[in-house]
Amino acid sequence: KVVQQYRYGWEAEAAAVVDDVKKNPVAATEGVVIRRRLQLMMYNNMDY
Repeated sequence: KVVQQYRYGWEAEAAAVVDDVKKNPVAATEGVVIRRRLQLMMYNNMDY
């Protein structure tokens, strides 16, 4: 159950990243938004 909940949360986070890329292509090109999101996701992984 924990794995399934985490997977859905990751999909939601990935979708949020895609939305940010669409809203702010400049930041996406620089990779700033994506890098911050990935860092947060990695920290969340360590929490689990």
